[in-house]
Amino acid sequence: MASRSTPGGILIGLLGTVFALIGAGMAWQNVSTPLENERRVRTWEEVPATLLEARRQQKRLSVRYRYEYRGAERTGERVGFYDNHFGGPFEELRREQLSAFRARLAEGGGMTVWVNPQNPGEALIDRRILWPVVRKDLLGPGFLCAIGLIFAFLGFFIIRDHRKTAEELAAALGTKQPLHGGGRGFPLGSWLMALVWNGAVLLTQVSGMKPAIGAPRWVGYLVIGALGAIGLLLLLNAARATFQTRRYGGIALDLDPFPGVIGGALTGTLVVPISYGPSNQFTATLSAVEHGSYRGPGGSSRISRRILFREKATVAAQKAPGGTRLEVRFALPAAAPVSEGYGEPVQWTIETKGRKFIRWTLAFEAARAGFEEEFEIPVVKR
Repeated sequence: MASRSTPGGILIGLLGTVFALIGAGMAWQNVSTPLENERRVRTWEEVPATLLEARRQQKRLSVRYRYEYRGAERTGERVGFYDNHFGGPFEELRREQLSAFRARLAEGGGMTVWVNPQNPGEALIDRRILWPVVRKDLLGPGFLCAIGLIFAFLGFFIIRDHRKTAEELAAALGTKQPLHGGGRGFPLGSWLMALVWNGAVLLTQVSGMKPAIGAPRWVGYLVIGALGAIGLLLLLNAARATFQTRRYGGIALDLDPFPGVIGGALTGTLVVPISYGPSNQFTATLSAVEHGSYRGPGGSSRISRRILFREKATVAAQKAPGGTRLEVRFALPAAAPVSEGYGEPVQWTIETKGRKFIRWTLAFEAARAGFEEEFEIPVVKR
């Protein structure tokens, strides 16, 4: 069965691509600026200078120094590339610079500065690039880019229309085939939730966010600890769902007869990768549920769900290569409904409004082993 792109999937893919490009652009901007600064100052010349003043002025450093270049005396006030940057690492840098400047002043103010030979009026004292800060600044754009790429992949390659065409449904009902469950797809939602949550917690840490003014320090630690614990639980849940998918995702149900016939007997057989033993008790439930959409008072859309048939049966279990072989048998009453919309997802769109779906499902469960799987089965009238 060929899958087709959906408008929603294409939209998510395009939005993901936009976010990825924005993240990549921000990352390039954060890297290209310091790289360009480093390239420029390589040609600057180091000349003697005299420090005249150095003091703290609110969040900035107020510095004046005098230097002579090519016979002309000039005055400079620039310290380095981070004069207009504020925050944790830059605050630490300013304290370090102010301490060094005060020591210079105590010794007479002698020092050296770097002068741009193309523009002698441009000079600075500290030409260092804080590469640890640059790397930290890449975390946010990198996270945005990664999320965008994930959503682009989901939109273009995963979120697709897998509904069978009329010809495919006719061919499927005319040929006996194993049935696969619908509840063991890869847990993309769980992993996305864990990724977004833990990424947000990581960003709060690397961005140096602090508790509100006046709040005790332990409050911040408590909040971050709680957020981290929730993130860990989300990761564990996603890992557990992935393990369940890998373990049970390939299970196939053999239905006899195929399709099931109203008024006859129905037998389902499958092998589960669970060790055979009396402690593992399996149950099976055969259900027919009607899903409908109709207009309510005032023209509002209403959705109905009605159980038309439900029966539980004893599952016969026996040891088999690779686990346990399960077999269950049901009798389909002559008055039971037939399948309507078999193979189609129950989704309410403009095309499906007013339609009725009748889904027959055969569900197996073993609570002790953590196994639960549901198969949609076709039921017809002959």
